[in-house]
This record gives sequence, structure tokens and C-alpha cells, in this order.
Amino acid sequence: MTTIQPVDTWVIPEDTLERFRERAVAHDRDNTFFADDLADLSELGYLRATLPVERGGLGLSLHQLNTEQRRLATFAPATALGINMHLYWVGPITDQLAQGNSKVSWLADEVAAGRVIAAGHGEPGNDLVIDDSTTIATPVEGGYRISGRKIFTSLSPAWDWLGVHARDDSDPQHPKIVHTFVPRGESGVTTVETWDTLGVRATASHDTLLDDVFVPHERTVGIVDLGQAANGIHRGYLPLGTTRARQHLCRNSASCTGSRHSVGDVQECTQPRR
Repeated sequence: MTTIQPVDTWVIPEDTLERFRERAVAHDRDNTFFADDLADLSELGYLRATLPVERGGLGLSLHQLNTEQRRLATFAPATALGINMHLYWVGPITDQLAQGNSKVSWLADEVAAGRVIAAGHGEPGNDLVIDDSTTIATPVEGGYRISGRKIFTSLSPAWDWLGVHARDDSDPQHPKIVHTFVPRGESGVTTVETWDTLGVRATASHDTLLDDVFVPHERTVGIVDLGQAANGIHRGYLPLGTTRARQHLCRNSASCTGSRHSVGDVQECTQPRR
């Protein structure tokens, strides 16, 4: 049986997490993206967390990454959720590298260079997510033309590459799902600012329109039969982290007594109970 070793050093220092906690309130109140947190995480090398050291990463195990993410979610839930949509790719890229899949080598190089990858998987009316798609992939010479609307595109202001899936119906009897990557600034890519969800506003999970966007074959990392499962990174850290954050808030509230004064619409505790 595999023994999970305890994490004895942290990638994200405690004082950095405290800074994130202070910023989180303002980001959600003002509906602003966590660009400052992202810059700090990038400087720490966190965007390269699971890449092997020899590929420019930190070499974190899945256990170590989930532990870091749980801590991050405790202090800044929206930041943890948003950065997950980048790490969501870095984990599988690491696994594919280990299996000798050369198709993702260029993606590993992009991650090592500090590029941000976002997930373009949510679609209106598609409850099957990556098992099917309302986005169309039309085969053309040298690649595909992609057309559709993606929702919940976290990291909208910051991504360099958008990983998308789309349906290829060129053979109606054997439809395929194409997994490919679109670079920021490509002709036909438009961000529509729709996101205003209390509690996670800082993720900037806006809609993304793809209008006849060309992607070459070399940017396509997988083509699978309709309904074939695809593996992603474990995300159990998020409810654990946010639950700890709620416990922290409840303890603070329960420990308060005596005088209180209003700050806007919020009642602030001024005299914690000993």
C-alpha cells in the first residue's frame, strides 16, 4: 500500500495567504479579477506546480498540490477556484508526459514559460460537459474551424491558451470530440463579460465566443469517440478549503460580544469574547 508523506514545506507562505484573504473581500465586492494574486502565485512558481523539475516545474505530487489548494481555498476561495482551471490542465499534462505522449510537450513548454491555460468546456444547454459538445469542429485543410459559445471561462482576463472541446460531425455515424487549444488574440475569439456571481466574482468566468476560429492539427492533443471519458485533476480540496473558511468565519462571529458598530451594511465585531 502506498504511504502518503506529510507536507512539511509550503509553496505558498502563510503571509502570502493572509494577503490573499485581505484582497478577496475587495475583489468580490468590486467584481475585479484576482490579477494580483495570480502574479504572486506565478512568481512562486505555483503555475508550474506539478510539472517535473527537469521540465521547469516544482514536481509536486497530487497529494501535495491538493493540500496547497485546500490551504488556498481556505484563505481565498475564488482565487483557488480560478487557478484550478489552469492546474486542471497542468496535472494531466504531467501525467501524459510520464506516459510518453509527445503531443503535449509543447504545452509543457508553455506552462514552464509562465503561460496561463484556461478551460473552455462549459456550454449553454450541454449537461454532458466534455462527453459531448454544442461547439462545432469543422475539418479543414491543416486543422479545424471551431464555432460555438463557452460559458464559465475562468481566468478570462489572463489566459494565454484556452483548452476547448468541440464536436466533429463530418462522419455522422461516428461523431468525434476534438480537444484542442486556442491562443489568445486569435481571430474570431471574443470575451463577453457576463460574470457577476456573488462569492466567486474574482474568477472572471465570462463567456467566450468562438466564431470560425482556425486551430492547426499540431494544437490538437486528442480526438475521441463521442462519450469517451476524459480524465482531469482531483478537485476535492475546494469544498474542504471553503468549509474551513466558513468555520473560521463562524468562530469569529461566535466569539464576539459587547458593542458593535455598522460599517456600511456589515456589522463588525469590535470586542471579541475571550
